[in-house]
Amino acid sequence: MRDGSTTTLRERLHALAAFLPEFEKPGFEFGEWVTPPASEPGVMIMPYFTQGPVAESLCRTCYDMGCVLQGFDWPVWMNTTEATQLRDNPSALERATPDQLARLLTVLIRQDRFVEGALEAAFGAGLLVRILRRAASLEAGLTGRCELTGDGAVYEVEAGRSGASSPRADRRKLRRSRRRSNVQ
Repeated sequence: MRDGSTTTLRERLHALAAFLPEFEKPGFEFGEWVTPPASEPGVMIMPYFTQGPVAESLCRTCYDMGCVLQGFDWPVWMNTTEATQLRDNPSALERATPDQLARLLTVLIRQDRFVEGALEAAFGAGLLVRILRRAASLEAGLTGRCELTGDGAVYEVEAGRSGASSPRADRRKLRRSRRRSNVQ
């Protein structure tokens, strides 16, 4: 198992994006609900959800790569406006930062431990596929590697086409700001 703090942002995004082709395949099965037979007459055993191998692998990868945040108060955050917008508004998710994706994945994966089938419901609603698409989009836009710092990740991304500056100019600005912060 890898420690998520030693992975680059590019590695994390790539690991998530790698699941997209499987999740988008027609007929992909995230898992299945299992209803065990009653062991005695009049005894009901509650159904439970079993994730398929790809879904299990996604969860394991999220933990291994640091996409499930430790020490994050996800039950509080999941009720914020930010979380609701990311979950319910596809255009908001299309603009999500890597940190927001990690928060959202943390909520979905941790919630599934307490609410049977919650992750499957997120898949069924298209939320997981949208998260993976955003991860693929972010990965495609990276031009540098992630440097983990005490207060979060620092990374370079290409400037948007509508922006006034070019990717080259943005990289120069970032290098200058790094030099200044190293001097102080």
